Amino acid sequence: MFVSSSVLASVWLAAATLASASLPSEWFPLDPEVGTVEQLSTETLTENLRGKSALVIGGTDGIGRGTAIAMAQSGASVVIVGHSSSKAQAVLQNLSAAAKFPQEQQFKSYVVDLFTVTGGLDLAKQLKGNRTQFDYVVLTVGMWPDWKDPLTSDGLDKVISLDVISRYLVTREVLPLLNPGARVMSVLASTWKFIFWRDLETITAQTMKDIAAGKLEHHYSLPEMLGTAGTLSDTWLQLMSKRHPQVGFVGTFPGVVATDLFDHGTFPKWLTPFLDREMKKGGLDPVECGRLHATIISSPNAVRRPATYFSVDQRGAQPAKPSSVMLEGRYSNPLVYDTEFGDWVWSFLEGTIANHTATADKVFV
Repeated sequence: MFVSSSVLASVWLAAATLASASLPSEWFPLDPEVGTVEQLSTETLTENLRGKSALVIGGTDGIGRGTAIAMAQSGASVVIVGHSSSKAQAVLQNLSAAAKFPQEQQFKSYVVDLFTVTGGLDLAKQLKGNRTQFDYVVLTVGMWPDWKDPLTSDGLDKVISLDVISRYLVTREVLPLLNPGARVMSVLASTWKFIFWRDLETITAQTMKDIAAGKLEHHYSLPEMLGTAGTLSDTWLQLMSKRHPQVGFVGTFPGVVATDLFDHGTFPKWLTPFLDREMKKGGLDPVECGRLHATIISSPNAVRRPATYFSVDQRGAQPAKPSSVMLEGRYSNPLVYDTEFGDWVWSFLEGTIANHTATADKVFV
């Protein structure tokens, strides 16, 4: 019986994923000014979140769903955004059942296609029309690379479109809806230095630019794509924090979480039950992970710099004891702080949005 290299790579990937939160060298250095976020009691987290309003992009699945439920349990009103009407309705029921103060809290959902620029703008239009104000925005929407069908209808790589462009676009558009002192959190790959078999610092700025611009098409490795998406995401957080100092911007690496992530990837179908089982055995419960992220975004550590980055460090932690997890402020990839790279990222994001907005306008004229 022969086993293909892709299958071997998938098995290795599963092991690497499950081990990724256990090695200190996986991350960039600690940021002493940001420090470590203290775990909060249920009562204290409720004091922080009661009466607050959160927008969770990607709130119908995985970590986004877990964060939405955790915030509802702590007294916040929550608006979720996803691509499935049935999942959205199910999560709304979860939120209502979890509400700490059901007479005070409000829950709403939006179903949109964030793979396209017009989809992101449509969501923004709906949110602005309802004039809901937010204290927190949590961005979790994303996907693994799709090598079989890599492009969106906009002609962009799906990972770049969903993990980077849609998050940036929605944040840009909802800024007028944010209350004073609001905070925006992007849950992706912040502080993650050694992505599987590749040190992020060995991926050049030019390679990341080529991947983002589609010049490499699908000829990239998994670490290169994940590293590019994470670095571009942290870069726009950094840049936006300078332009909008009244808002706090936060990036995180969530650790290993027991979700059905591999069911939505390009992994062999026979392998996904094994991957799911191992993830559930070794990963955090999504609601517990959401509680940790609610703790980070509401903490004073989150605004000790205009843009802060955190790892959810599971070294020595037990899945049944999330209180043993460390929430550590860290630095990101040095490229995130590089002026030339930042200028390119900003130009790429704004140019991409402008080009596809103009295309959509022509279609509807």
